[in-house]
Amino acid sequence: MIQVSAMIRQSVSAPKKSFSKIMSLIFFVAIILNIFIELTNYLSAKLAMIISIVIVFNAILICMYIIKRRVAAYTYTIIDDELIIKRELGDCECTLLNIKVKDIEFIKPIENLKHETKCTKTQRFSCRLRGIKQYYGQYRVNNNVYRFIFEPDQRVYGEIFRKLNENID
Repeated sequence: MIQVSAMIRQSVSAPKKSFSKIMSLIFFVAIILNIFIELTNYLSAKLAMIISIVIVFNAILICMYIIKRRVAAYTYTIIDDELIIKRELGDCECTLLNIKVKDIEFIKPIENLKHETKCTKTQRFSCRLRGIKQYYGQYRVNNNVYRFIFEPDQRVYGEIFRKLNENID
């Protein structure tokens, strides 16, 4: 008998902002960047060049952060007993986490996160910084503790919870 596997898929992204708000933000950042670079004109040429490079580098990092949080979408897929998390940025899609559900120790609401427990790495697969429907999971690889933060809907959360309870029985 062939067993058919169920697949559950959910995509999450940040709430879309209006074009005028995005353009206002870009304009504001450009003005601030220009002010900082203009202030370097009062410094020596060598120091001004170094500080200008640092300012531009920081602006690039901030833009990358905004793009990652505001433009990217995350897809949570459960196939059989695997949780697969991917990030979609335009046409590019990359797998960020592929883990067996049985390897997940627990999934809890983000409000219950305790920082006393040492963790090797925490990965954020959510477009929001905080809020309801944010959960964190914990798993181990080679005695290292890893956490991931995500925002599953009730269907995905319920399926993971069901599979975790199957492993306990």
